[in-house]
Amino acid sequence: MGLGFDQAGWMADVLAKGANITTSSSSSLVEALSVAGGIAQSFGLNLEPTVATLDLLHKNGIKGSAAGTALAAMRFRRGAGWVEGARRAVRSSDYRV
Repeated sequence: MGLGFDQAGWMADVLAKGANITTSSSSSLVEALSVAGGIAQSFGLNLEPTVATLDLLHKNGIKGSAAGTALAAMRFRRGAGWVEGARRAVRSSDYRV
């Protein structure tokens, strides 16, 4: 997602919080991010809304790389509209670190 080493602590905090909020593990979120992170970044989403969206998918039984693939598919099906949906997911949750 284009994050530098200086942001590693923040990134670990976001992933840990995401794993604690849902039934996913940090490794499952990392797997999903490896598939969808670049796409999310290309639409201006930072890590928090991306993890929030992936957590919503995890809560609905879509985990790991399948969640990343689903997030990427949402982008292509819904166009830029999914970006605002991801931002709303963050605003309505407790993802700020």
